[in-house]
Amino acid sequence: MATIAEAFAAALKQHQAGQIADAEALYRQILAVDPRHADSLHLLGAIAHQVGKHEAAVGLIRQAVAINGAAAQYHNNLGHALRSLKRPAEAIESYRRALDLDPTLPAAYLSLGAIAYEAGDYPAAAANYQSAVAFAPGSTEAQANLANALFQQGLTAEAVEPYRRALALRPEDVSAHANLGLALSDLGHLDQAIEHCRRAVALKPDFSSAHNNLGLALLLKGDFAAGLAHHEWRWMVEGLRMGGRRFERPPWRGEPLEGARILLHAEQGAGDTVQFLRYAPMVARMGGTVLLEVQPELKRLAASVPRASEVVAQGETLPHFEQHCPLLSLMLACGTDLGSIPGEVPYLSPPKALVQQWRARLGQGRHKRVGLVWAGRPEHRRDRDRSLPLSALAPLAAVEGVRFFSLQKGPRAAEVGSATQGFALEDIASALGDFADTAAAMAALDLIITVDTSVAHVAGATARPVWVLLPRIPDWRWLLDRDDSPWYPTARLFRQAKAGEWNPVIERVAAELGRWAASGSGEDYA
Repeated sequence: MATIAEAFAAALKQHQAGQIADAEALYRQILAVDPRHADSLHLLGAIAHQVGKHEAAVGLIRQAVAINGAAAQYHNNLGHALRSLKRPAEAIESYRRALDLDPTLPAAYLSLGAIAYEAGDYPAAAANYQSAVAFAPGSTEAQANLANALFQQGLTAEAVEPYRRALALRPEDVSAHANLGLALSDLGHLDQAIEHCRRAVALKPDFSSAHNNLGLALLLKGDFAAGLAHHEWRWMVEGLRMGGRRFERPPWRGEPLEGARILLHAEQGAGDTVQFLRYAPMVARMGGTVLLEVQPELKRLAASVPRASEVVAQGETLPHFEQHCPLLSLMLACGTDLGSIPGEVPYLSPPKALVQQWRARLGQGRHKRVGLVWAGRPEHRRDRDRSLPLSALAPLAAVEGVRFFSLQKGPRAAEVGSATQGFALEDIASALGDFADTAAAMAALDLIITVDTSVAHVAGATARPVWVLLPRIPDWRWLLDRDDSPWYPTARLFRQAKAGEWNPVIERVAAELGRWAASGSGEDYA
């Protein structure tokens, strides 16, 4: 055998060339002569980690660390092996020790950022990725990961530049194109967003996230013809709630039904379900025997859909059916474009007895009765954009001739107890069990004012006057630059002029509410 130094140099050369088996053999020969050769122990551990033997890797690298604890790379690679064993606390300790020894080590910052990102601590992830960028500005991974961590915090505008830097370094990075497309879409730069999503799809034709992001941007522009086909890729996007549903029966794509029993099933949130239940009568007119599967809280209300033969709740035994279609795929199956949206309302109706109960409970009086909803589900990806605190609605309290009722459900309902002094807000949400109750209560109100939540859809579907408060760039269904909705004729849309600025919106709503309250029926305003 050559000298240990010569043997190690040969082993390292083979290792770097990818000749792993030969390198491993040489490392072991070195250790047979010198069991305390730390570099050989460390690199044997690195090989073990590379081939998935993470426990062995930890043991070998710990031996190297015991011999030479001042080698930053040893601690860094020990962190990698521990992370693969799902021991994040120990991995973090190793990465931090590596940085104590070498504060300029980008790989350690990247790994700490990844652990924080996986734990949902996006500010910590961004801080670590920013350090990685500082010491390795030419790292595409560092730039793209920094952008992702900023995006997850809602710092969408700030994320754009590191996405662009990542693409400057690696123009063919499909994920960076897709993610930049989504960020640009959220900022309202739709043409640029579409360009980047199309580029991602061209580079990787089966990239489901890029297709879905492209579809949503096109739909927001009102280009249903191009957007709907791309939107169908949502089923393949990892992590989205609508994925994973499989049936033995074939999907319906618009072909003649000839009496076939077709299951139309919910796939996303309650608002989506309400919006697309409108297609059930159309499918029945096309020859289908329509069966509906909806969220449990919608079962009673969905029973009022015209020409639906049977309604079941998710989790209940499904009836026999011959074909099926997810509710949001009905636009494509029925050939819907912006001019052919089935906008007839009402297509849902609460039980009459419930309506009478709520009318008796709320009384008549001389004041207009207005229901309020100010927040949606906090789990929604863009809830920070669409929801606002109850205190933001305080200017409405000054409007005379109005009696306010809270329809707010969920954790934000607690804000009723801390309503601004002088804002007389009566809480009726606690008496609402399911959406049939909500619809019945709204039938006893004169107007509903709500952010973009399921309540907006229920109000629109039951033909109640509803004012919807929208962020600067809303969900695709509300389209852009219009104050009406082709989906809901009784809806009026109040949009932010600038992202994040609700005060001008609320001031306008308060002024309009004052005119409406002073009018007769209010039909000019609702």
